[in-house]
Amino acid sequence: MRKETTQVLNKIKGIKQNGAGWKGRCPAHEDKNPSLSITEGEKGVVLKCHAGCDSEAIVAAWGLEMKDLFFGNGQSAQQIQIEKTETKRTTWEIIDSDGTVVAEHIRIDYSDGSKSFIWRRDGKDGLNGLPVVNLPLYGLKWAIEEPDDSDRDWIVTEGEKAADALYDAGYIALGTVTGASSCPSADSLMLLLGRKGRIILWPDNDDTGRQHMTKVAEQLRDMGVECYFIDWPDAPEKGDAADFIENGGDVNSLLHYVINKLRICPVSTDLASERYKSVTKSVTKCGEDGSSVSKDEVLDWVKDSSGWFSYEELDRELGIKAPGDKSHRRVIMKRLKDDGIIESHPRDNKLFRHVNVEVRLIDFKSAGGRKPLAVHYPFGIEQYFNTYPGNIIAIAGAADAGKTGFLLNFARMNMYDFPIIYQSSEMGPEELASRIENFNDIDLKDWNLTVEERSNNFADVIRPDCINIIDYLEIAGDFYAIADHMRQIHDRLDSGIAMVALQKKRGAELGRGGDFGLEKPRLYLSMDHGEVTIQKCKNWVNHEENPNGMKLAFKIVSGCKFIVTNNWHKEPKS
Repeated sequence: MRKETTQVLNKIKGIKQNGAGWKGRCPAHEDKNPSLSITEGEKGVVLKCHAGCDSEAIVAAWGLEMKDLFFGNGQSAQQIQIEKTETKRTTWEIIDSDGTVVAEHIRIDYSDGSKSFIWRRDGKDGLNGLPVVNLPLYGLKWAIEEPDDSDRDWIVTEGEKAADALYDAGYIALGTVTGASSCPSADSLMLLLGRKGRIILWPDNDDTGRQHMTKVAEQLRDMGVECYFIDWPDAPEKGDAADFIENGGDVNSLLHYVINKLRICPVSTDLASERYKSVTKSVTKCGEDGSSVSKDEVLDWVKDSSGWFSYEELDRELGIKAPGDKSHRRVIMKRLKDDGIIESHPRDNKLFRHVNVEVRLIDFKSAGGRKPLAVHYPFGIEQYFNTYPGNIIAIAGAADAGKTGFLLNFARMNMYDFPIIYQSSEMGPEELASRIENFNDIDLKDWNLTVEERSNNFADVIRPDCINIIDYLEIAGDFYAIADHMRQIHDRLDSGIAMVALQKKRGAELGRGGDFGLEKPRLYLSMDHGEVTIQKCKNWVNHEENPNGMKLAFKIVSGCKFIVTNNWHKEPKS
């Protein structure tokens, strides 16, 4: 087997021997059933996608170039390239509807007149598994600036160069980026749905180019979009919009000729109008069950959602399956986003959340003069911190630093004055009993608290008017999610409070989640072996004494008895 073949086979998912060659999944489209055939030809590796993807798109998705398919015949890469040199390199950015760069498409022109293309994504060659058919159309950065009610024509070309030429000439132009043998997905064409202006397709003047735009037209027709073909009568072979403009052509005259003579893939005006109305009223299902999903259903689902959700969750629960229906759903979601009803995730634009603008008024006037809660803490923290209804107190501790001992002491000190709910994520009944029995000044049966086993979704079981102790809130994966957990807990509190324990790396100032965990707590403590630090304190007892940064040294005996060895103090700054 040649080294070039080995390099290709190592890139393929689901590779299997198939006669004298191999078969695997094509990276240029969503390939659930392997459709890519690989064989060794006389001069190099031969690729054939039975779904129609061209070799250029396939190798680009792997981060390779077409030259990587050819056998070297003993020559070095430098010797092979001697016959031609690079003369020009052009980079086009492909952005999504939020303005985020999804990929870069790089065209390299050579001295012998040939050209090659390279895809880059996230700073690396290739598309990192993203099918090229799912890429947005080129030119979205201009299109999203166009008002929804604009009646200007929208021209779709094959490739970025032609789209640039039309845009520079004053037209709204979008370019397909899939290569001529593939077609953008319905989601990629969604921006064209419901436009008042005409959708005009301008193919390259060859059979492959016309076949490509025919596929695009069929996709648009299935979405209920009427479109037109450009026919440039005197076009040279492979001539496109860029050539037409370079040769001094009058685009307006050509468009007038097209609209009056060469309409294709017609959809009745009434149907097109109804399809547009369906964006804001209802999305008609084309599935076999004949069911429908309305905008109100989508909106109700969004309002009932909790936290971040994806298109996949929405589609699954509302039964949205057909490509056209998904395009309608995407438009509805865009309208909801434009109206401020939903927002995109700051780091993952495939996730959304409902923007809940409902508020609870704070009656601060009637609260004037009220005293803080008579809550007591280990180490006498109440001499520095006033506890008020709705407060969250966080304690971040390293392993075996005394977090649970602190929480049990806190419960013991307050269990006859407040109802206490203790949520334990680790201790079973026997272990908890053995820990409590170390408090030799009170019988096990006299402990007045409710203990429950819980390891996640603590906000669901918060008692609004109790002291809620969470031992402990585990954070895995996205540490910034701690801010959401804390907010959800805070939103459930009324006259009660929550004491939340967090894990902490030994020696670190803050617990898992870092600064994100500081947002909601009014008091944030960190514990290491023999030392506790006030990292954040908002409700000062004495407004002239800032407790932030104060430390206390202690010893712990029997896992529950704290002996202070150096009382609260601030260390001198170095």
